[in-house]
Amino acid sequence: MTIGTISGGYRNNVIADEVKMSGTLRAHDPAVRDALERRVRRIVAGVAAAYNVDAQVQVVRGYPPVVNDEPLAQSFAEYVRANSSLRVERPQPTMGGEDFAYFAQRVPGLLIRLGVRSESSGAVHPAHSPLFRIDEDALPVGVATLVLFARSFVAVG
Repeated sequence: MTIGTISGGYRNNVIADEVKMSGTLRAHDPAVRDALERRVRRIVAGVAAAYNVDAQVQVVRGYPPVVNDEPLAQSFAEYVRANSSLRVERPQPTMGGEDFAYFAQRVPGLLIRLGVRSESSGAVHPAHSPLFRIDEDALPVGVATLVLFARSFVAVG
């Protein structure tokens, strides 16, 4: 849970009559995400009751968590290791939101992250930084990975 904004009041020595907070709830697992929402509602209701104030929780659902299809991920990793010199790693899960998650909810899917960080080319800033730039030498690796993915399906047949 992240609280990104807090706004309220109009003077530093007057108790605000209304305060608004906004943020995000993210989880790696859709069930955990649902449980977080229920828990936030329960906590806010309890704090409001303790202070005899009114509180509302409004949740706007954003992107769901990306959940890779595990058998697909495993078989593709094995195929890449056996048929290329590309390095395959399993990165730590992130809380980033991706529209790909909607596709992966409907059909087996696999989100692959292409390493685009390069100290030598100055590509060192994260994706949502205004200073982000990709190391373009990574682009042929991305294309090769997609070709391997297509070939892995043909090989399985």
